[in-house]
Amino acid sequence: MLTLKILKYHSKAIEVNAVVFEYYDSQLYNDFARDFNKYAEEHNLDITFKVTCFSNNNSTVHSTGDSITIHSLLEKKTKKYDIFFYTVTHVPDFDNHLMDLKGHIPQDIIDLYNSRVFNKTAYIKGRLVGFPINMSCSILYSNVELLKKYNRTVPETWDEFFDTAKYILTKERNLNNTRLVALGGIFNDDEKGSNSLYEMLFSYRKSIELDYPDITSEEAKKSFEMLKKIKDELSSDEEFQRGESYLYENMYTGNAIFIKYYFIGPIHPSYKVGIIPGAKKGISASNLGGPSVGINIHSDEDKKMAAVEVLKFILSKEVQKKSIIKHHAFSGIKELYSDEELCSQFPYCELFKNVQLFTRYQFLRPDYVKFSTQFRHYAYEYLYGNKSVTEVLNKINDMTRIYYFTISTEDSAVGLVYFIMLTIFSIMILSNLFFCTSEKYKLMKVLILLIILTLCFLEWNLEETLYDIRLLTSAIYTNEILAILIAILNLIAKNKHNTYMLHDQKNIEESKILSYLKYRNHLYTSTTIKSEEQSNGKCCSENIPSSSSSSIKNRITKLINYHYQKSLDSVVNANKFSDMNIPSSYISSSKG
Repeated sequence: MLTLKILKYHSKAIEVNAVVFEYYDSQLYNDFARDFNKYAEEHNLDITFKVTCFSNNNSTVHSTGDSITIHSLLEKKTKKYDIFFYTVTHVPDFDNHLMDLKGHIPQDIIDLYNSRVFNKTAYIKGRLVGFPINMSCSILYSNVELLKKYNRTVPETWDEFFDTAKYILTKERNLNNTRLVALGGIFNDDEKGSNSLYEMLFSYRKSIELDYPDITSEEAKKSFEMLKKIKDELSSDEEFQRGESYLYENMYTGNAIFIKYYFIGPIHPSYKVGIIPGAKKGISASNLGGPSVGINIHSDEDKKMAAVEVLKFILSKEVQKKSIIKHHAFSGIKELYSDEELCSQFPYCELFKNVQLFTRYQFLRPDYVKFSTQFRHYAYEYLYGNKSVTEVLNKINDMTRIYYFTISTEDSAVGLVYFIMLTIFSIMILSNLFFCTSEKYKLMKVLILLIILTLCFLEWNLEETLYDIRLLTSAIYTNEILAILIAILNLIAKNKHNTYMLHDQKNIEESKILSYLKYRNHLYTSTTIKSEEQSNGKCCSENIPSSSSSSIKNRITKLINYHYQKSLDSVVNANKFSDMNIPSSYISSSKG
């Protein structure tokens, strides 16, 4: 009501401008604009909604174009566009420039979209920044003509998939059909290859409610082994790496038994769409992608309130239902796929109702691009190389778990020992300030300095403590230079008075350093606990790999890798590797 009252005070219509980047002109967004403007006229809303669409037909924008362009516009605090339709996987790049929609979009509309995936992708840092408009999902296309020919059914598990594909492929080879492909998929060296790996891993979780299996678990091992088995026995390195053009060729000629790709509607009369198999029946996995919508936080207040009215209209059940029927859009309102009237006109209700979506790592990893590249590199050392699956999974595990210790002994006792040592040395520092003799203090000082310098080395590149660490290191070196000078003066002993003066000054400097160490220890501990409590409610933080799977060399490598970390956020967020989910590209409107 407040929004409507504000709008009524304007003497002329407020123009709300939106921008969207598509692969082709779907007309979905133009229909949104036309239908809203008709609705606004009928309800006396002085608002005009206009959409600017960029597609391959009128621009050179491609797969990452919306991310780069939208990010650039928002960084400049543009007011040209009030609403942005963006690929959901790109939102962590510019979420701080999008308006928090909590308190503006009615709760009954928010409840329609509520789901695990929605909560992971729409809420960024506690802010509701967007809603899904036309989700994309990866599915399995099955060649029903070949399945019928050999009396086989659509596989529900990966074991069934392998047996069915091998049987049909062998029979067709005996008939001299050498061009037939068992699986059309994407496992090349780009982001789509990473998506395929994540998807395989997610499909091996133990139950539908869980996220990824732990990367060193038996489930993760089996997922990688099945993928290699499919490649080695049903395909080849070359075929697996040929990419989308080869997949399209097989997709539109019916030359593959199975194709794993994003839903793009009917592609060939031989294929039937279905969910991707899993480790066992009832388990599946589907990459999430597609466009979401948010409001520019830099727009004028009246335009933001008008944009809210536009979103309320677009997100309504009636408009979403219409977009499903007319454009085969994948709405975020799951209950619509149980609507008998809708499903009588839309043949994919069962598919969209049963896909098990998951999200990619952008939502928790600021270093996602580097992470994804390294994850893929290690996985391919097993898939296409000679490394063992255990070695590769341990490498991935080390990459994701090197950052923090925990006082829990579930993985390792190192964190608990480290915590106890910090506590003991903190007590010793305070004791030394008041009770210790100078001779005892010398040994203690050496131990303290070693600990300080070790911590300085580990945190040297963290942006959050960059100046603290450098000032502390400078103070230590200054203190030691003074100590060397005093030693020299003691040897020369030319002026005992000056020597004592310098010795007193040295003690003052040492007291400053010890006080600072106490402060740093408190800051480090409280930051760690606070970050972890925010993440999952547990004290302390990241688990390091268990000693049974890590050599001394690996531990040294972890410490060195920690030394090069630049952000405390990336350190803390790495803790969530085994609790996450993961999104992908969108073929029809915004591939991600």
